Amino acid sequence: MAQTATQRLNRAKASKRVILQSDFAGIRAGSSMFVATPKIVDDFVNQLPVGRFISMPELRADLAIENDCDATCPVSTAIFLRVVAEAALEQLEAGATIKDITPFWRVVAPGDKVSSRLPVDQQWLQQRREEELTSSD
Repeated sequence: MAQTATQRLNRAKASKRVILQSDFAGIRAGSSMFVATPKIVDDFVNQLPVGRFISMPELRADLAIENDCDATCPVSTAIFLRVVAEAALEQLEAGATIKDITPFWRVVAPGDKVSSRLPVDQQWLQQRREEELTSSD
């Protein structure tokens, strides 16, 4: 049976730091690359203040700095952000309120590659962002 996004989010997994032997996804050989976990991405997104929106490259840059690396893996980070978003949507479907879930819309913007893979309307994402902008005033 396939795992739910919430199960994938909470799966015990360790982050790692690797030194690239060859160029990978725009990151040069010899660079140190941080490979996060879904939980690390979830914790990071939960720490973003209301009304602050960042892009995937900003998320990766911040994680790299926090973990003393040159870069953060773009492939796994996109996958983990999707897991975070899908787990939040599962919680919402199970009865949680918007305030109780990870605010993934602070990183996943309408029209982003990750957002196109989520079972949520792009307008819904835009509405979450607009609500935060008006409530953070």
